[in-house]
Amino acid sequence: MPIRQLHETPVPLDAGLVERLSVAFNRCFETLDAGEDVFAEDVFVDLYPPFWRFQLQGRVAFVAQLRAISEGASSARILRVVPTASGFIMEHEETQRGERTEVARRLWLCEVRDQ
Repeated sequence: MPIRQLHETPVPLDAGLVERLSVAFNRCFETLDAGEDVFAEDVFVDLYPPFWRFQLQGRVAFVAQLRAISEGASSARILRVVPTASGFIMEHEETQRGERTEVARRLWLCEVRDQ
């Protein structure tokens, strides 16, 4: 994809597309899987949990990371989705139930390409 010039105005995403992608992305945390309808093969994920940072390249790497940190059944709920010029911001809350229950609240800045 070519680099967008600063003076170009991005075309806003269709509200239905934002809804479909945010729901599918949120579902990844429950199913520990992500299909082609959620991520491009070359997806890049840059994560900043407290006190550390890691980057993942590709759908397979993202799913492997989800599975590696899973400690039991998970549920995730979307708290809000805010469309942006090139995608959306999603806030969600994930609850993992294993030896102990852990709740994580996250903000995701998602850029959508080649829709």
